[in-house]
Amino acid sequence: DRYLLEHPLESGKSMKCKAFSPEYNKYFTISRKGKGEAQIKNHAGVKVPARRIDVTQSLTPGVVMAVYLDDKSETIKSRTTMLGTDMEVFNVSREEALREVESGEIDLGLETLVKVPMPDDPHLVGQIRYRMTGEEIDFRDRIPTGDTQEAKEAREGSVEILVRAVRPTTAGVTPESEPGEEFLTSSRYLQSDDPDVRRHAEAAVGSERDPWKQAVKMEQYVQEKLTSKNFSTAMASAAEVAKSLEGDCTEHACLLAAMARVKKIPSRVVVGLVYARSLEAFGGHMWTEVFIKDRWIPLDATLGLGGIGAGHIKLSDSSFSDDAPTPGASFLSLLDLLGRIQLEVLDVEAGNP
Repeated sequence: DRYLLEHPLESGKSMKCKAFSPEYNKYFTISRKGKGEAQIKNHAGVKVPARRIDVTQSLTPGVVMAVYLDDKSETIKSRTTMLGTDMEVFNVSREEALREVESGEIDLGLETLVKVPMPDDPHLVGQIRYRMTGEEIDFRDRIPTGDTQEAKEAREGSVEILVRAVRPTTAGVTPESEPGEEFLTSSRYLQSDDPDVRRHAEAAVGSERDPWKQAVKMEQYVQEKLTSKNFSTAMASAAEVAKSLEGDCTEHACLLAAMARVKKIPSRVVVGLVYARSLEAFGGHMWTEVFIKDRWIPLDATLGLGGIGAGHIKLSDSSFSDDAPTPGASFLSLLDLLGRIQLEVLDVEAGNP
């Protein structure tokens, strides 16, 4: 901010700097580009002159913040497009900021659903090939590739995604090395050393000794035990969920991941899109992956189907270790795409997962 005050960015000129993000536990690059003069409306709806600067950062390359400055290089307002909606933030006095205003309503969950006609229930089939499109979105390096998912022909505006179900006996899987300790240890969000988490893990598994069967039992146990499926908490830890036994997909995913670690099964959480049959659309979701033998296998405790089919599209994963980016950071890849993408089914391979 001080640099911009002393060196105003002219139209077409740009600058970059590095910053440290505690949430991601890493350095990232901030880019600013001068866009010239503009006439904008301030918080009172009055037109005022401003200089526009577009700001992007390497952590979320698809998100552009338009910042409008006055002649003293102080921010009048900023505008960011996310979840298909423009969010405007105004710089105002304390009195103005605290003034009571009439609130409106918007349901981002419904506004950002990706409608897709489905010939079959994708959770019950073994493989589906999708095409994801979106204007001004570079899909290169945006869609993770692994045993359960492969990104093909990724380019500006379009990518093909092959999603398939994987189980311990699925053929054609490339073996992976054993995950590191961060996928097994207790952390502040996945407290596998918590007494309630351990109690639930033991109750779910019983006398079963096979790791895959243990994981499936725990998936079904969480699905059955969390009877209050609500959105009251944005992100509760496994220990909190083990006590309350309520929550949405994030709580299901965290509790299952922590329970798996109790039984020495490496686990991680995944953020992406899931198909909701009742809405005939894909929406934002979180689920769990466990490492069995030589591969990561997805489980979804909100469904409890003993593994997933081809109705999940993965965008990111995290160990949720204390040294990893914060859980909220895991959702940035999702927030950048929701409201901006379309999906179509190219072909479906019949057969059970």
